[in-house]
Amino acid sequence: MDTTDLVRPVELEAIYDGALTGHLFETILTLLKDLLPDAAVMVLGQDTVIPGNNFLLQRGLGEDAMRSFATDLVVQNRWFERQWREPEGRVFHDTDMIDRATFRKTAYYKDWLSLYGPLVCATGLVIQRSDTRQIVLELRFPETAEPRQRAQAARVLDQIGPHLVRAARIFRMTHRHPLDSEHAAHLLDLLSLPVFIVDPSCRTRSLNARAEQMTRRMENLLMTADGYLHAIDPGAEKEMRDTIARLASGYRHGSEVLSLAGRDGRKFFLSVTRIESNGPRGGAVDHFDQDPVRLAIIAQEAHVPLSLSHDALWRAFRLTNAESELALALLDGRTLGDCAQDRHVSKQTVRNQLVSIMRKTECHRQQQLVALLTRLAISASA
Repeated sequence: MDTTDLVRPVELEAIYDGALTGHLFETILTLLKDLLPDAAVMVLGQDTVIPGNNFLLQRGLGEDAMRSFATDLVVQNRWFERQWREPEGRVFHDTDMIDRATFRKTAYYKDWLSLYGPLVCATGLVIQRSDTRQIVLELRFPETAEPRQRAQAARVLDQIGPHLVRAARIFRMTHRHPLDSEHAAHLLDLLSLPVFIVDPSCRTRSLNARAEQMTRRMENLLMTADGYLHAIDPGAEKEMRDTIARLASGYRHGSEVLSLAGRDGRKFFLSVTRIESNGPRGGAVDHFDQDPVRLAIIAQEAHVPLSLSHDALWRAFRLTNAESELALALLDGRTLGDCAQDRHVSKQTVRNQLVSIMRKTECHRQQQLVALLTRLAISASA
């Protein structure tokens, strides 16, 4: 049967609709199974670094196939290694990449695929590839049906292959993590400290202007041209990466604070917090360069003093200029004696001003006042 005209415009529209609505893979599986009912249709997610990111979606193998599929079957497998050499969208056949005697010896076929039939023949294409991940479509059938099925599969994939690649790109763009957007970066600019949103590989997905300025100084952190965040000091780099890996794995508490050394040995602090997406995630969606885990890194440089304006203290607590000067001195770590000496006034005058500040801020101890001023300084825009 000539399938040249079987892929109608309405089916192509369904592929793009699936990309926009989040049902791309289900649409592909259903469409191809309808067009090639005698073939097994498989979508395989492959990750060369994290086996847990590998996945299978299929039509035609049986209900137990997905449960029995072991994600480590795609690791160190000659069949899948050859697929990495194929460009996106180009139709391939199994005999182009590996002889069948060798394929029958692979764990992928011997330990799993052969359980569902002698499906040694394959025609397919790479739908999408990004860094260490790729998604491959395979149409499988036995040797007894090879000439007819191979020709039909090739004609169908030649027709819809370019559409699948474009639809996958649309899917990736429209299902980005919510913290990867330009809108998220604008929200981060409301914060007064440098903030980075990174993925588990420490690639920056968004950041605020203060974070960008910090990396440009290259005193504590730097960002490479491809967006990866690094610490200047090798020891700090290792500690930061290890912490991100622990939090990303989900085996540790969702937040940690690090005290690290910068270029001149001056300390800086990182608060690293794991953030989960609120949207529905899982399965093949996460394979499109969309690890659901994001981590917020908030940086503070120990040598940079906290500051508040007189106007901010007036608006918040109605402090006078003299009271504001005393409050800022306390925030800077000065004692009452230091303040009296610096301002050439008696200690009693300084104490009276402190009593007034405590009353206006509703604080009962000096430590409580300093903590309140610190929180206000951190939250206030610089």
